[in-house]
Amino acid sequence: MIIKLKIGEIPVLFIYQFEDFFGNSLHQYITEELPDNHHVLEVHVKDKIKDIIGGDKFVFKNKVRIRKNQLTYIVAYNPEGKIKHMISYTNDY
Repeated sequence: MIIKLKIGEIPVLFIYQFEDFFGNSLHQYITEELPDNHHVLEVHVKDKIKDIIGGDKFVFKNKVRIRKNQLTYIVAYNPEGKIKHMISYTNDY
């Protein structure tokens, strides 16, 4: 599913997998056009997330911030040490 949103003054191209998850809660933010400088929010649900090798790492409790190749990753681990979720973004957002 791909939709164009304007949340406040922030234009976002939102790409996600489960259409029924949000129900009608996004309806008020839908827009027809996005400017060239819009943000992209892309969500993937996976059975297994591959860990990031290398980069500049900062560890805090069960989370790690990794900066590598113009991206920042925030990785959270479960008690068994497996990745629970990962967020990545460009360093200029």
